[in-house]
Amino acid sequence: MTRKLRQLGISQHGTRGRVAAASFVLLGLAGLAASLGYGGGAEGESAAPASQNTAAAASPSAADAAKPRAEPRGRLPVYFRNVVTPEQRDRIYAIQRSYAEQMEPLREQLAELEEQMHAEVRGVLSDEQRRRVDDLVAKARARREQSRGTDTGADTVGR
Repeated sequence: MTRKLRQLGISQHGTRGRVAAASFVLLGLAGLAASLGYGGGAEGESAAPASQNTAAAASPSAADAAKPRAEPRGRLPVYFRNVVTPEQRDRIYAIQRSYAEQMEPLREQLAELEEQMHAEVRGVLSDEQRRRVDDLVAKARARREQSRGTDTGADTVGR
């Protein structure tokens, strides 16, 4: 397997490599399960052949295709997709939207508190220590950008 990962340009060193390797293994297992006819249903559901599950998910009905999507729907909790009715799904999405509206100001407040905390933590360091931390952060950012091949500048490490 190591040779196959190297052929695909995936290193097993570091977190990225381990995640890529694990993804590779999981995709292989998913392919094996699909070829054996397991649909991946939730616990207690009947296991239908994968071709039935993927065909239903891949080809939405003509009524669904004709409906324009005005706004994002939401995300169902784990194992709900094959259990709830369309009406229940709509109610769940409405509940999620109402909580999202209440949670947004809290997320903003949390972001402000985190920013204040990081500034206070940096204040504990001496000027020399801050320079060393800034240098380490810059080097880590450069390594990430080099491995990505892009310059995002959106990292928040070290603040």
